[in-house]
Amino acid sequence: MLSLYVEIDNSTLVNNPQKTVLAEVKFFIYNQKEDVYLTYQETDAKSFSLFKPFWGQPRTKSYGDIVNLGYGYLFDGQLAIGVDVFVTNTFMQWEAFRFTYDFHHRLYTWPISKFSTLDKEFYVSDKFEIGGRSWTLKLYPSGDGDGEGNSVSLYLVPADVIPYERIYLRAKLRIIDQKDSKHFERQVEFWANRTNSWGFQKFVSFSDLKNTSTGLLVNDVLKVQVAFEDLSKTKYYPE
Repeated sequence: MLSLYVEIDNSTLVNNPQKTVLAEVKFFIYNQKEDVYLTYQETDAKSFSLFKPFWGQPRTKSYGDIVNLGYGYLFDGQLAIGVDVFVTNTFMQWEAFRFTYDFHHRLYTWPISKFSTLDKEFYVSDKFEIGGRSWTLKLYPSGDGDGEGNSVSLYLVPADVIPYERIYLRAKLRIIDQKDSKHFERQVEFWANRTNSWGFQKFVSFSDLKNTSTGLLVNDVLKVQVAFEDLSKTKYYPE
């Protein structure tokens, strides 16, 4: 069996014995009859060091295949082999990702008084902290997008997402039933980045909201609430 190995020049490591070099290694065996290269490559980059200066493929082609002239690997008693080494950058930053299920507190309630007199396009709650992040609620009393003119629109907005970060959230947005605790709620669950928010253009219709048999709007007070159920958290190193 033909074995192929590549070794790093140790002189580049003597002055720094702890140094490692990450490299992707690909070996080639040339078949002159077919004019093609057989390739052998590991799926992961290999770590070369003063204590482990070589890596390779212990099993490539069988010796019988190599010396059989009919297979086309030998020509004038010579075998053409090659290696391609691509040195990768050492990781300088990394991140640890996990899900948060246990919150110190998971509810935030936003009471909105004099709802019938609201005349702005939208209203934003005070900033609040849940799951180690900052959030706000955003409400469109006259609707947003497809909900304009027929529904109240409600969104949960992340306030401190860094560029290119994506976060996962599962929560319930609700309007508190102030009479019978039969809250009106909708589930939100998906990934988003700093440009996104979670919510609904048609969160609750005007007719349902103003239905006097429900307790969603009492004494012109609307109570909006979010209940967190699951949230991703990413820690970056170095901090």
